[in-house]
Amino acid sequence: MMRYSGSATSFAGIVFMFSAGLLFSALFGVEAFCAAPQTPVEITGVKLSWVGPESSISPKEKGERSFWKGGRLPTSSDYSAGDRVQEGAFSGNWGKMDVEFTTFRDWEDEIEFRFYLLLKDRDGFKMLAGTTTVMYVAKGRKHYVVMYAYPNAIGRYGGKVQAMAVEAIVNGKVVAAKGEPKVKETWWRDYSPIGGAIIDWFYTPMKRTGVQEYELIKISK
Repeated sequence: MMRYSGSATSFAGIVFMFSAGLLFSALFGVEAFCAAPQTPVEITGVKLSWVGPESSISPKEKGERSFWKGGRLPTSSDYSAGDRVQEGAFSGNWGKMDVEFTTFRDWEDEIEFRFYLLLKDRDGFKMLAGTTTVMYVAKGRKHYVVMYAYPNAIGRYGGKVQAMAVEAIVNGKVVAAKGEPKVKETWWRDYSPIGGAIIDWFYTPMKRTGVQEYELIKISK
C-alpha cells in the first residue's frame, strides 16, 4: 500500500507540473508565438514574366515566364550568345515584375520597394532599377506590388536577362530582400543602377483589370 501511495503521489506531482507548464504556456507562450518576427515585412515571392501592352495588371496574369533553368552565375563579363535567349529586346513585350509579400504589424503606413533587373550585353552586365512606395498596408499575407521594365530599355542593354531582385525598405532601413534566381546574395549591390526604365503600372498601356489586387501606390507630385 505504501508503495502504491508513493506512486500515486509521484503521478499527482507529474500531473501538477504538466498543468503548471500548460498554464505558463497559456500566459506567456501564446504571446511569444504571436509576436511579430524581427522584420516587419517578408518578401514571399518574386516573378518576372513577359507581357504584351494590352495585358491585364492582375497578379494572376501569367504572361510568358522568363527565368533560366541553371546557367552561369552573373560574375563574369564574358559574352556568350548561348547563355540566355534574347527576351523582350525588340518584341515590344514588357517585363512584368511581380512581388508578393507579408506584413506582421497592424499597419505599415509606407513600404518602399526597390526593383533590380540584371542584363548582359557585349560590354558586360548592366542593372536597371526602379522604386515604388505602397501605403496603408494592413497586417496579413498575399499583398502584391508590381513594376514594369520598358521594352526598349531592355533592348538597349542587350536584352539578355540574368536575374531580378527586390528590396523592401521601412523607415529608411532594408528589412527584406529576395532575388530570382538565387545566384548570389545581394548581387544587386555590385552594380551601378540605371534608373528610369522600371516604372509603375500607371505609366504603362496595360489594361486596368485587376489593379485592385495591388496595394495603393504613393504618387509624388
